[in-house]
Amino acid sequence: MTDSDDEVPTLPSDTLEILRQFQEEQQRIAEEIVTEDWQLSQFWYSPETARQLCREVVDALRGKGRIACISCPTLIQYFPEIEQYDRDTVSVSLFEYDARFAKKFPSEYIFYDYRHPLAIPQELKGVYDVVIADPPFLSDECLLKTAQSVRFLAKPDARILLCTGTIMEQKAERLLGLHRLNYEPCHANNLSNEFSCFANYETKFL
Repeated sequence: MTDSDDEVPTLPSDTLEILRQFQEEQQRIAEEIVTEDWQLSQFWYSPETARQLCREVVDALRGKGRIACISCPTLIQYFPEIEQYDRDTVSVSLFEYDARFAKKFPSEYIFYDYRHPLAIPQELKGVYDVVIADPPFLSDECLLKTAQSVRFLAKPDARILLCTGTIMEQKAERLLGLHRLNYEPCHANNLSNEFSCFANYETKFL
């Protein structure tokens, strides 16, 4: 046996640099992922559903305007994937309780607690062209208060989307004038409750 037989194989320096960059990128992605907090009743949409909702919301703007996302934080990261989305003409605001999203999306994040539905900056009253909401809890109180926030934020002719339990269909119609859509949204972790989307207009992608 020669000394060369005992040498540990090493990768070329350029390959090591590529490997290091890959590991750093994987670490960055891992740090950016916000996991579900079930104590906050968080259930993330599947990527397919998130993209479809974003596609519908951007199309509903009819070119340009402002979008309010109430308690549906997983949508935010998918807007840039939508072909019609343009940061110069489309503004997105995330009204969300979970402060982890303030770090990930500082420009879009606005603190929101459904228990105080009108504790929203007055300058945002009636300025949004499209409002999409996903009440965190499947209860009459939560839907009622979320609906108050929707009405506060929405322009008089705003297009409204609601994602919640199918059991809330009559209340969604009574509170916001919404009808149930055929589209069935999916979650990354399956929910036991039947889930539906509702809107106050004729949708294109849902």
